[in-house]
Amino acid sequence: MQQKPLKFDYNSIDEMQIAAKEILPKLVSEYLNAGAGKGITLERNLSSFNNWALIPKRLKGILNPNTGIEMFGHQYSVPFGAAPVGIQGLFHKDAEIATTHACMNHNAPCILSTVSNLKYAEASKSCKVKPWFQLYPTDNFKVTKHLLTAVEEAGAEVIVLTVDVPVLGKRKHNARALLNHPDFRHLSFGNLKGVLNAEDNIHHPGLNWDLFSLIKETTNCKIVVKGIVHPDDAKLCIEHGADGIMISNHGGRQLDSGLSTLDALVKIEPIVPKDYPLFIDSGFRTAEGILKAIILGAKMVFLGRPICYGLAVGGQSGVDHLWKILRQDLERTMRLVGIANLESIDKSQIEKL
Repeated sequence: MQQKPLKFDYNSIDEMQIAAKEILPKLVSEYLNAGAGKGITLERNLSSFNNWALIPKRLKGILNPNTGIEMFGHQYSVPFGAAPVGIQGLFHKDAEIATTHACMNHNAPCILSTVSNLKYAEASKSCKVKPWFQLYPTDNFKVTKHLLTAVEEAGAEVIVLTVDVPVLGKRKHNARALLNHPDFRHLSFGNLKGVLNAEDNIHHPGLNWDLFSLIKETTNCKIVVKGIVHPDDAKLCIEHGADGIMISNHGGRQLDSGLSTLDALVKIEPIVPKDYPLFIDSGFRTAEGILKAIILGAKMVFLGRPICYGLAVGGQSGVDHLWKILRQDLERTMRLVGIANLESIDKSQIEKL
């Protein structure tokens, strides 16, 4: 893969996406940007933000808006972070190392994937605040237990249990085909190397609440359930002792004709306790979108594809630049809307069109 020098005049994620498309091999770019089926869910994730308007309050005298947030005992500088994206070596040779270091530099949360190229211990080695670990519960519980034990021993404190991939969605472009390509056969899943047998399935069609309880008993880490879009499932998460919920539709890569995550947030937020850790991903490309989700009740927002755009244009420096853009834009937007800090959110400052 030819890496071009990073230009520091990108002003938006859209500009970085265009640059990444020029840099990445066509197969990789198509895989990164594709959704399931006809891409209806993918498009809804992106367009749903246009249905909500921010309503500023004036004369607030906000000189230095506070973008910080405390979560699970750690103080982060921003309310957004890196969603779990597998095989980041497709986008830059430094893979997950680049992402974790950029997140560390900006004191932003980071989630590492089960199917990362590097083992969790390797990718998180220098991180003072350890990344969260996204777990695909395999159909072989011995493998799942091994993963939980390994990442907990490496310092993980939060497990993000992904429940929206019992089977793979219908995608024209998929990771398996990519990894069989001669240019990418050197890439492997570090966490699963020597652990996952040929007969084991990384995805688990039989995933249910009994298995959730077994996973919860196996680890001392907090458990966030990722892939929730229905209020009834959010209630069950709380009843079964989940420590947090991540509203997600896998970036529109699983079920087509699905609900956007922003619309799912509006349905789920009223039924969770006030201070319950409620997170969201899928479709976020702007600071305005991030602020809309926070006003509507999300505690933190996670970004997936934009991380890959950053990796493509400059590895760690590219993700650094991405975070810089979002941090500056969020501070500017908070000033314009009249929000001093994320603890003083006023729901009267957003309206459905």
